[in-house]
Amino acid sequence: MKNNRFREAREERNLTQEYVANQLSVTRQAYGRYESGERECSFDNLRKLSRLFDTTIDYLLCNEFPQQAHSF
Repeated sequence: MKNNRFREAREERNLTQEYVANQLSVTRQAYGRYESGERECSFDNLRKLSRLFDTTIDYLLCNEFPQQAHSF
């Protein structure tokens, strides 16, 4: 399933796929496949993305609406 939230969060922060891929230690092509839905993101990489994008994993997985990470 295509994940537009990965792309939206990345573009809102003016980040390139190459930059995000480097932060995840994957290739740009692998990260592009996360965005296109051709490949599933590991839980470890979901955690890294949520920190990088300052949002929750639930938001990235389209399970909630607020983008801001919760502070506990």
